[in-house]
Amino acid sequence: MRKNQRFAISAIAITLATGKRVSSVYSFADGNYANVSCDVNAQNISVYDHERGCHISGSESSKNKYSLYDYGLSNHIDLEMKNRGFSGYDYDSGSHFEGTMSGGSVSFYDFETGEFYEYSG
Repeated sequence: MRKNQRFAISAIAITLATGKRVSSVYSFADGNYANVSCDVNAQNISVYDHERGCHISGSESSKNKYSLYDYGLSNHIDLEMKNRGFSGYDYDSGSHFEGTMSGGSVSFYDFETGEFYEYSG
């Protein structure tokens, strides 16, 4: 999964879990922020990635499962919210991802890279 997609998925997960609107996500690995405009409710998701100048949006396909579309890469992303975490599949990379949350922090595991990424929103 690409870096900006990890930022966006982390912003979505934090917003869905906490109800707090996220406007930026901090990456501890990169030591920088990604600015996002995140408009999320239980049924619809719309995130604007200011760095790439594109949206990732979608809707709930079934309880706590979301079908998303990345307009910058023209690909789909599946996201399932779980108790204190999330998992999903990125069709661009053909890889799964998962994460756990604590407050506004996310520990994100990307199966494509085989690495953990830490974010805060």
